Amino acid sequence: DGQLYDVQTALARCYLRLGRLADAEAALHDLMQAPYTVERMGPVRWVIVRVNHGMAVNQQGRSEAAERTLTEAVDAARRHLGAEHYLTGAALSQLADVYAMRGQFDRALAPAREALAIVRKSSGERSQSHMLMRASLGVLELQSGQLQTAISTLTGARSTLIELLGERSPQAQGASFYLASALVEVSRPAEAAELLTAVDAAGL
Repeated sequence: DGQLYDVQTALARCYLRLGRLADAEAALHDLMQAPYTVERMGPVRWVIVRVNHGMAVNQQGRSEAAERTLTEAVDAARRHLGAEHYLTGAALSQLADVYAMRGQFDRALAPAREALAIVRKSSGERSQSHMLMRASLGVLELQSGQLQTAISTLTGARSTLIELLGERSPQAQGASFYLASALVEVSRPAEAAELLTAVDAAGL
């Protein structure tokens, strides 16, 4: 059972990366049925299946189903793996994406910040994964109207992403664009214009 479960999970992950969302959901459906309990399969496998299923369903626009699955994954990860486990962070990050795709940016902030704290502790302050998640948090802060906080978050993320990946990298370009957007909102257009001179459509 364990080997088949792992193969099916890996297949679903491939489908996700290829954008074959319905195929990914179908591959994961059977793994979420009663015989495959968290006790039988182990919490890591069990949570990964639900995180991937939540991603597949959310990207198909079924946010309520995604929220149910991901909330279940967060609860199980906290209970069986601990509040600071990387899979707890992964589930929280995907739950934040569900809220963001609905336009519930204020509601997305708490799980996004909790996920960021977990990634910072597990991956390091200057890791690429931490900086990418920090930039995403800055975008949420911008979208929820927390402009000064967004500027601070995005400034730090952009600076480190430039050091890690280069100013022309898509990741740094995205951080520059959203930082410029926040600066415009607080009436700092000259600073925004300077940032935008280094932004190009291909990078974005």
